[in-house]
Amino acid sequence: MQGKINPREIVLDLLMEVNEKNTYSHVVLGAALKKFQYLSKEDRSFISKVFQGTLERQITIDAVINAYSKVSTTRMKPVIRNLLRLSVYQILYLEKIPDSAAVNEAVKLAVKRHFDSLRGFVNGVLRNISRNKEDLPIEDTLSLRYSMPEWLCEEFVEEYGEETTKKILQGFLERKPMYIHLNTSLQEKEAWMKALFEEGVKVREVEGLSDTLELQEYDYLEGLSTYQKGGFHIQDVSSQVADLVAYSLVSSGNVLDVCAAPGGKSIHLAIHGNGAYTIESRDVSPRKLAMMDAEIERLQLQHISTKVYDACQKDESKKGSVDLLLCDLPCSGIGIIGRKSDIKYRMNKESQMDLVKLQQDILANVVDDLKDQGILIYSTCTIHKAENEGNVNYIKETLGLTPVDLTRILPAWVMDYERNQETAKQGYVQLLPGIHPCDGFFISAFRK
Repeated sequence: MQGKINPREIVLDLLMEVNEKNTYSHVVLGAALKKFQYLSKEDRSFISKVFQGTLERQITIDAVINAYSKVSTTRMKPVIRNLLRLSVYQILYLEKIPDSAAVNEAVKLAVKRHFDSLRGFVNGVLRNISRNKEDLPIEDTLSLRYSMPEWLCEEFVEEYGEETTKKILQGFLERKPMYIHLNTSLQEKEAWMKALFEEGVKVREVEGLSDTLELQEYDYLEGLSTYQKGGFHIQDVSSQVADLVAYSLVSSGNVLDVCAAPGGKSIHLAIHGNGAYTIESRDVSPRKLAMMDAEIERLQLQHISTKVYDACQKDESKKGSVDLLLCDLPCSGIGIIGRKSDIKYRMNKESQMDLVKLQQDILANVVDDLKDQGILIYSTCTIHKAENEGNVNYIKETLGLTPVDLTRILPAWVMDYERNQETAKQGYVQLLPGIHPCDGFFISAFRK
C-alpha cells in the first residue's frame, strides 16, 4: 500500500530539479501538479506556494541561512541546502504554518533522505532562525529586501530610478492573476461566462480588452469542462494588449508570427479574426510547436498553421507577402520574473546584450517579408531598455520603418503610466510590474 504523500517532500524534489539540475521552474511545477492532481486542493496549493515562494525569496533566504550556519549554502549538501530553504520560507513568510511544524518536518525529511547525521544541524539552524526572525542580522538592501540579484537592482535603478524600481520589485512579489482569452469563434462571450459561473469559477472582465477575463476561485483549469470544450486559452493580459494593437492596425490578410511558440498571440488573432487572417506560426522548436498544434486542435481553430523554421534563416518565398508581422522575439524574460523566478538566477548582463544582437539579426532578416504599408509588431517580455527602446531605434534608423501612434488604441490603464502617454505617440509602450496589473511587457508597432 502506498504511503501518504508528503507535500514538503514534493517541494524538495522540485527545488532540486530547478536549483541543482537547471530545469525550468514552470515545467517541473506543471508536471508535478498534473502528476499529483489527486491530492487535495489544499495540498496542491501548499506545493505551489512553497515551491514558488522559496524560489522567489531564495536570495534573502540564503542570506538568512548563512547568518546562522557555520557552513555556507554554497558548501552544503544539495538536499540539505534546499531542505533548509523551503523550511526557512515557511518560517519567515507563512504565518499559518507553525515554526515548530516547519522545523520538525525538515528534520524528518533529512533523516528520510539518509542524512541522519545532520538532523542536529538542520534542527539547530532552523530553531535559531525561528527564535530571531523578528530581528534578522542581514543588511536592508534592495537586493535582500526584494530578493533580487544586485546587478538587476542596479540596472533597474539606472533605467527607471529608485522609486519606480521599488514598485517594480514589489510587483514581482505580488500575486499574479490568471488571465484567459475567450474563444468567441465557437460561441459568444456571454455563453462562456455563464458556463464558467456554473462550474463555480468567479471571473472579472478586464477594461479595454473585450474578450479577456481574470479568473478567481478555480481549482484545476484543465479539469474544467469549459476548458476541455475549447472555451478559452491562457494568455497574460500584457500579451493580449499586443494582440489588441495588432488587430486594431490590421483587420485582415496574411499574418506571419516568426517566433510563435507557445502560440498565444497567433491563437488570439485566429480567434479574433475568425477567418479574416491566414496565419502562419513559426518556431525553431518542434516540441513547442507540437504543443501549439495540440492547443489549436483543442480550440478547433481554422486558418492557422505551424511550421518549424529558424527565424535567423531568410525565406525568399515570403518576401513582400505579409500584411502583419509578429516579432515577439527571444528575450531576457526579466518582465516575467514574478511568474518564473528562476529567470533571475539564469540571466546576466552579457546574455542580455547577446540577446539584443539576436533580436536585431532576426528583425533584419524578416523585415523584407512585409508588404509596403504592412505592419510589424515588435514585443518582448522584458523591461530591459536595450532590448526594447534600443530596438525601437534600430527598427527606425537601420530598417527604415515608421512608428505608428498607439494613443487611440491602448486601454486607459496602460496610458495611466505617464511615460507611456509620451512614448505611445512614438509607437511603443512599456508595461511594468507594480505599476500595471500584469507582467512586464514591451509593445511597439511600425509601418513599412
